Amino acid sequence: MSASEVLPRISLLSKGSKKRRRLPPTRRAIRFRKLLKLIRVALAKGATLREISKVLDWRDFEALSAWIFENHGFSVSRRVVLTHPRREIDIVAERGEVVLVADCKHWNRGFGAALLTQVCDSQKSRCHYLSESSRLKAGKLYPVVISVFSWERPFHEGVPIVPICKLNDFLKNFEGVEQNLWFSEVSVTTS
Repeated sequence: MSASEVLPRISLLSKGSKKRRRLPPTRRAIRFRKLLKLIRVALAKGATLREISKVLDWRDFEALSAWIFENHGFSVSRRVVLTHPRREIDIVAERGEVVLVADCKHWNRGFGAALLTQVCDSQKSRCHYLSESSRLKAGKLYPVVISVFSWERPFHEGVPIVPICKLNDFLKNFEGVEQNLWFSEVSVTTS
């Protein structure tokens, strides 16, 4: 079976049935494990993560991104909801004092500078509100935007724009770019 034969199977499993939205979490996890097996086959047959990501739906794109974080030793929480003001974060990935706050953009096109500025500002805002919440004990929160497509610059106003095909390398080399990134620090208050 070639990569071109596997990609439609991935798409069907990912986007196939609207009933999938009503699956309980355990069944979703089983389905995602099946999807990962197909993704591994597609990669072995020469498909790229970008090609694979394009045939996934947005939920599976987020799940794939979370899985990559987990494979780099991060503890991952998905769809974190903050209140006052209400904000939703796609992925919060923690490893030691480093907290990566990721927004997954599964858009079928690239994005212009104005939209990119808005996305990055929103992600900085989410980091700030998360740092002020009582969810984390300590650490530096770094906003990250994960996308299907590359952008002409890897950073925008201190926020990394990471195409899914480069997420592994970004996580492996994070310590090398960390000092150039915008961050929000959790302030620990003692009573």
